[in-house]
Amino acid sequence: LACSKQAEVMEAATSAFVQANYLVCALSGVEAFADLELNPTDLGFLAASICLSCGMLGLGFASRDKSPSRVLGLPGKKTDWDLEFLLLILVRFVEVLSRVFGINLLHISTRFANFKLGGPAVVLVLAVSSRLLFRNAAAVDV
Repeated sequence: LACSKQAEVMEAATSAFVQANYLVCALSGVEAFADLELNPTDLGFLAASICLSCGMLGLGFASRDKSPSRVLGLPGKKTDWDLEFLLLILVRFVEVLSRVFGINLLHISTRFANFKLGGPAVVLVLAVSSRLLFRNAAAVDV
């Protein structure tokens, strides 16, 4: 069951990042997306799909705060579904949504006219910053 939950979180993360990248590129006028004719309805469905994926990620991360789960070797504190846990899911949703769009904005900001660095620069910046911020964490936890 734990492996299937992790797979669900990975699928939601992949979906959220790819769809958000598409949305950010389309709205910011990236050359490759300039020729696409995107109507507001399609963009609305795309935004709803991103929100659903981020909601699944929020649920996945909030469930790590439950007692049987462990993050950095520390057990979670929540044991049941109550208002506090539902609010935690909401907070994790907002946290994930902001991170997804933040990473995509970083990706867009590293695309230059003649030198498209984009993805590799974002991966490098995120890997170095997470290693600096979480020195005691294993690579899996970061």
